[in-house]
Amino acid sequence: MSDAAGCGVDWWGADGQALRRVLADQLHAELGRLRLGSAGGPPPWLWTDETPIGGTPDGIDSLDMLSLSAAVAEMLPEAGLDAPTSARFGAWCDAVASRPVRPPRSITFRSSGSTGAPRRTTHDLGALEREAAALARLVGARRRVVSAIPAHHAYGFIHSVLLPRHLPDAAGRPDVVELRGRAVPQVGGLLRPGDLVLGHPLFWALLLQGTSGPLPPDIVGITSSAPCPAETALGLRRIGLARLLQIYGSAETAGIGWRDDPARPYRLLPGWRRDGGSDDLRRDGLLVPAPDRLAWVGEEFEVLGRRDGAVQIAGVNVSPEQVGAYLARHPAVGAIAVRPMRPDEGVRLKAFVVPAGAAGDPVALEAELRRFAAAGLSPAERPGAYSFGAALPRNMMGKLADWISGEPGGSP
Repeated sequence: MSDAAGCGVDWWGADGQALRRVLADQLHAELGRLRLGSAGGPPPWLWTDETPIGGTPDGIDSLDMLSLSAAVAEMLPEAGLDAPTSARFGAWCDAVASRPVRPPRSITFRSSGSTGAPRRTTHDLGALEREAAALARLVGARRRVVSAIPAHHAYGFIHSVLLPRHLPDAAGRPDVVELRGRAVPQVGGLLRPGDLVLGHPLFWALLLQGTSGPLPPDIVGITSSAPCPAETALGLRRIGLARLLQIYGSAETAGIGWRDDPARPYRLLPGWRRDGGSDDLRRDGLLVPAPDRLAWVGEEFEVLGRRDGAVQIAGVNVSPEQVGAYLARHPAVGAIAVRPMRPDEGVRLKAFVVPAGAAGDPVALEAELRRFAAAGLSPAERPGAYSFGAALPRNMMGKLADWISGEPGGSP
């Protein structure tokens, strides 16, 4: 795929194992969306050629087949996939592998939808291959790639599919080993010297919590999808992780910057530069709005927080972030997330609260927070619903996720 990628490597789908991992995750996620979270059958990392999509030979119908083929065609817009007549996973792999008459030049990802409706973003594969090549130079030769992230999202695709093909290794491309489905206490025992471990902040925090002894030597990690708390990064260093590469960016931009020290600013990845004196960036000459407010120190930057995320409540611009910051000042609030209600919930803001310590009865706490909100927030800013739980809702990638108002614990 030298023309498409600009890196002298073939089409990523020519690697049958990589293609299988991407397709399994994409099909499983789409079926889960169609079935409102219940995809049926084994998890995607256990799929074989004979695995029926949907869990049983008749687990999907003709409408499902159309939706699944559309999801695959959306991801690979140049593949021209015809829906297989079989529900077997192997038939889908064969259909995609045999279809392209030339290497695809782009790929489309959906955001997780953890901050609203999923968005579709199409990336030039050449740019992603160059990012993977730059990361390969940062991590150096690795014996294996051990992944705890899905392959059908932007970071999972770049790090677990493209990156291994660029890693320098005299013995050839390193094997990719799946970590999902493993109990966290087992993970430390599965790692070997020279591994590259791919994860997200929640994975790394759980690994730190569940690891009793030191990690094997010469293990490098990559974390992406959300900010990694400094205490997590420093804790991993204490138990022997040689290096943790933190990637900054988004599903829409892919990787923008990196750092391996939580006390240092991020450095721009190759191809990126600051656009004059603004927060905006340029990649390969094209203007790209930064996802966050950035503070620049020369050519390096710190991330200050999301750009204006104001929403309209009853025609008034309201900042959920600022509302959350105000409510977090109440001494009974340990942590809080504020976001707009879903359309079926109402037209106001809602809040999910983790009480501080033994905060007592949630009913009494809600009444107290409503009084506190009335004292310092405008009517449009005051949350219309409160949920309570032991931890803020997060998805599998560790990002803050939505929840259903009124459900016990604010079930996501």
